[in-house]
Amino acid sequence: MTTAFYSSLFTRTLEFPTDYPGDSERRFSSLDCDLTEDCTLRCSYCFKGDMLRRRMPPDIAREMVRWLARFSGETRDLHITIMGGEPMLAIDHMHAWVPFAVNYCEQRGKKLHVGITTNLTQFTGEHVAFFRKWHISMHTSIDGIPEVQDACRVFPDGRGSSVAVEKNLANLFRAWRTSHARSTIVPESIQHLAESFAYFLDKGFLKVAFAVVASPEWLEPERLAVLRTQLRSVLDIYVGRIRNDGKYYCLTLVDQFFESEKRARQTWHCGAAVGLVHVDAEGFLWPCHRFNGNRANEQWVLGHVKGGYHPDRRNAFLNINPTRDIKANCDACPAVYFCGCPCIAASWQDNGDLFDPGKGYCEAKRAIYETIRDYFDELSESDPKLFSQIKDWAANYKW
Repeated sequence: MTTAFYSSLFTRTLEFPTDYPGDSERRFSSLDCDLTEDCTLRCSYCFKGDMLRRRMPPDIAREMVRWLARFSGETRDLHITIMGGEPMLAIDHMHAWVPFAVNYCEQRGKKLHVGITTNLTQFTGEHVAFFRKWHISMHTSIDGIPEVQDACRVFPDGRGSSVAVEKNLANLFRAWRTSHARSTIVPESIQHLAESFAYFLDKGFLKVAFAVVASPEWLEPERLAVLRTQLRSVLDIYVGRIRNDGKYYCLTLVDQFFESEKRARQTWHCGAAVGLVHVDAEGFLWPCHRFNGNRANEQWVLGHVKGGYHPDRRNAFLNINPTRDIKANCDACPAVYFCGCPCIAASWQDNGDLFDPGKGYCEAKRAIYETIRDYFDELSESDPKLFSQIKDWAANYKW
């Protein structure tokens, strides 16, 4: 993206209504934002692309809180997640903004929950007290063992980031004990998946979220075979830890599997432009943070925090139905209840089409589902008590 792209948003005829559109009763309850676009890392797969390193002005940061409070209607629990960029590069900004945001919402009878998504390279001990005081939740982007982490998540000079991240893990858990590890699954490092999962648990994470990247390489039978084998080993580690420790470890793929057993087709895409919006550094509203990245396009701009939003553009997202719109043979897929809906923003970035998940996506998701299904079918026979306990924990844990 270029400065000219963003400048054009100010000069083109884009009307941002100031009145709430009467044809939509669904309120917003969440937003994510870029207090800064600057980042300490240059991850090879970053969906933000070549950002401009802009920083959100204080008046825009305050205005987005007012916007959320206004357009949330009667909703009492509100959420703001600071993305980026790396949020810790705007920590001075956060020290002034977080108290304002929390207090502003509280004065209007609303509870604001603030969180960040961090690469953890900058989270030193001096920040712990502030995060604890304001109950700021933390979502950690980390890919796995040092070999995996250092392959993709690198500093501008090419150095791997694993040493810096490991150094700050103790600070992370002091600030937010249940921070989860969000790990990207790519074909190039799939052979290390189980080792990376064990690494996360050994380092202290209680919750691990794996996210698979669509790639034509998943069409290769050998890649899928490794994915299945590695995932089965992950499940062995997962069940073994729960059995030995007598407590729950969250693996979001397992949570998703048990949820899919309700056999209900997902008829919405996600929260993008539904209950959630993204606010960029200039205050423009996007359906979610991924739309403000690679392949950014004016057509996705919903409005601005100093006004309202386009009801027609918002309603276009409200009307998305995966059972009708996704360009894949979902009806014939055994993973149809597990998959839900591919990320429409990722589909746009990768393929220029909201509804085309791309080659390899369905194959990888199907392999993941079938592996988990078969594993828990076996566990329900061999250890029904443990199976029931895990299923109950997955449905009811609150952290």
